[in-house]
Amino acid sequence: MGRFFCKECGFRLYNQRDETPFRGMPAINLDGFVSQPSQHVLCKDASEEVLQRFKNDGLPKYKDFPKEYGGTGEELQL
Repeated sequence: MGRFFCKECGFRLYNQRDETPFRGMPAINLDGFVSQPSQHVLCKDASEEVLQRFKNDGLPKYKDFPKEYGGTGEELQL
């Protein structure tokens, strides 16, 4: 995984896994930005507490990533 930082202040800008097109940004970077999630990814690594929090939100929960993003497309069954 690559982590990318500001060259001037050292603030972490984003993370990116080499095998995916996704970039993960710390929420503090998104001040004022409103987004509606469409899916959960990497759920096979999530704790039971996290999985229960999102159990009934109606969104797909992928074990890794959807097929169109290079994953298996397998959904976690809760």
